[in-house]
Amino acid sequence: MKWEDLPQQVRAVVEQHVGVVVEARPADGGSASDVAVVVRAEGGKRAFVKAVAGVSRRMRWLRNEIVGNRVAAGIAPGVLFHADLGAAEVGADWLVVGFEFVPGRAASLAPGSPDLPLVAEAVERIARVEAGGVRPLRERWAPTDWWAKVAELAPDVVAEVDVGAMDRLGERVPELVDGDRLSHTDLHGDQFRIEPGEDVRVVDCGFPVRVPDGSTPRSWCCD
Repeated sequence: MKWEDLPQQVRAVVEQHVGVVVEARPADGGSASDVAVVVRAEGGKRAFVKAVAGVSRRMRWLRNEIVGNRVAAGIAPGVLFHADLGAAEVGADWLVVGFEFVPGRAASLAPGSPDLPLVAEAVERIARVEAGGVRPLRERWAPTDWWAKVAELAPDVVAEVDVGAMDRLGERVPELVDGDRLSHTDLHGDQFRIEPGEDVRVVDCGFPVRVPDGSTPRSWCCD
């Protein structure tokens, strides 16, 4: 959806925070939002704006991004504003979020790329962030009877697997992934923005979770 096609009430929320918009450029790459644009207001202020219409998983992902970006302050773009507009007001439920505009380019993750050390350092920074208030990964990975369900639904797939043993191992997974540090969980080259001067920011934190501190040794199999 183009900026011009947004309901007037949605555009008004954006302009309330950034000023009268004189330019709206669609964001590079894909987006799960109905609109994702870089807006420039009179006076030059810029913001990256995402908006989603209708209560859905996409709206939940955008809410997650608000939380994730705030937890990862200084690594992820700052949240400038966000607002909910009701269906009675606009004809549909809308969530509108304005993020700090981050200039730069996507990272190259090709073997030997000079971007790799920059990306590695950014990932290490994320892993050191304490993520109180973010959903723990242990909830996403429970219940743990995946193998039994596969055996029930597609027995041929696990014909040569000891389903009981795998389920016993699976019971430990929630404990093993429990922690208080941040994980982005959806990192790829386009999620890194390398700014002029080679500072790195991480974007699109729609699936943040709490995970163990990577510096803490853990057994992933049998004691």
